[in-house]
Amino acid sequence: MTDCVVCGCTTADLFCSQGGHDYISCKDCGHVYERHISDTFAASDQSFDQKVTHHISGPKQEWDFSEIKRTQVFRPRLTAIEQFIVPGTLLDIGCSNGAFIEAANTYGWDAYGVELRVSSAAFAESRGLKVYTKPLHELALPDSHFNVITMWQ
Repeated sequence: MTDCVVCGCTTADLFCSQGGHDYISCKDCGHVYERHISDTFAASDQSFDQKVTHHISGPKQEWDFSEIKRTQVFRPRLTAIEQFIVPGTLLDIGCSNGAFIEAANTYGWDAYGVELRVSSAAFAESRGLKVYTKPLHELALPDSHFNVITMWQ
């Protein structure tokens, strides 16, 4: 079993099973996570090839980095966050091609991303974005370094 990435607890209860994966709930803090977190995507996962192809496709990149998506999707999300905190450092977990962190930078944030898909992370980095390519529990980030952490999907 994987330790809770929030509090480090090693005991958990089964929360639910879905799609062949078990999700467990930490007994100490209640965080729900997958029982066996894989550090790499399994090549045998039928959805893996589709996800990789989708995330680096031209149409997806065009849409994600469009003015419409930046102003109509990302800006309202940031506006909602800014009701509680002024722009500072932001970490987007599962940042895909980096479109949201690029938008956050545009609106005054110092944004970073975490993305395990090598092709997506490489695309984001090619746009000058700061992306970590290791699982969150391996990053050893300093406490309280980020003012906001997002996970959109």
